[in-house]
Amino acid sequence: MRYILLLLLLLFILFKVAIWNLGRTANYTFRENALKAPYDAIIIPGFPLDTSKIHRIIKVRMYWAKKLLESGITRNIIFSGAAVNSPYVEGVYMKILADSLGMTKAHLFSETQALHGDENVIYGMNLAKKLGFKKVAIATDPFQFAYLRYLIFKEGIDFLPFPPDSMKAFEQPLPKADFSPAFVKNFVPLKERNKSE
Repeated sequence: MRYILLLLLLLFILFKVAIWNLGRTANYTFRENALKAPYDAIIIPGFPLDTSKIHRIIKVRMYWAKKLLESGITRNIIFSGAAVNSPYVEGVYMKILADSLGMTKAHLFSETQALHGDENVIYGMNLAKKLGFKKVAIATDPFQFAYLRYLIFKEGIDFLPFPPDSMKAFEQPLPKADFSPAFVKNFVPLKERNKSE
């Protein structure tokens, strides 16, 4: 029993150190890349929408996007994501939320093909190129940043992760919005689509 408790304590300490290190890395990365601003666009990866209770990750990503736009770090925002694990197209519903938060519609764009985080970057960059945006960054939470930075080795893509200690500040309620334009009838979750292929 003593060994189990010792092992649990060790795992807890390792977890805390990993979170601390992630926060330090995210803070450093943001500070370094914010110095390169303004960006022509940032890509905000999507997250599945549950209209009965908006997930905190969605709230944080939306308020982070708003802060980056209003502070002049970016001129435009590309919201990226298809309907993956919920019947709402992520790039579309996030743009609807951005509209409801008062962000300027002319600077908001939706990418609607991405099924995974790496595809958010790939398809987001493709849309950015079509729109004539050259200087582009990925803006997301520190946890997605932690794994995306190892998946994406494309030169010219910077990351703007928000500082982990600011998560609570961004967890404000979102305005009510009509998500019906983002709704997909006869939706099949990605995991079910993969079984039928």
